[in-house]
Amino acid sequence: MSVLDKKLYNDAHIANSINIELGDLKNFLKDIDKDSHLVFYCTNTMCTSSDEAAKISISMGYENVYVYKGGIADWYQKSKKDKKFIVDGLAKMKYLEMFFVHDSDNTISSKTKNRNSYKIIDANNLQKMIENNRL
Repeated sequence: MSVLDKKLYNDAHIANSINIELGDLKNFLKDIDKDSHLVFYCTNTMCTSSDEAAKISISMGYENVYVYKGGIADWYQKSKKDKKFIVDGLAKMKYLEMFFVHDSDNTISSKTKNRNSYKIIDANNLQKMIENNRL
């Protein structure tokens, strides 16, 4: 799920992802099965909206919650080299071309040590979840 600003989402987003504004998240989640896998992303590693969305989801009882810290900027860069990273939109915004350092490459790690935590997921593992219809 994207928590991007609508203008940013319309410019570029991970194919088949949905966009939920942070203020609408609680209402949206009321209709989602608690066993669902939820993956949140925003622009890049500097954006904290995906972390906030994950915390809200955990507080509502969801356990399979992930944050893709690289965001659409990382996904877009990967899409230039590997066709499995599909981006929808024209992708014209400048921030997509910037390089951001982030934790990635084959990791799924827990953000906190208790069971009420969300997991950090990298692009490769997110792409595998998409391929395997786990979202």
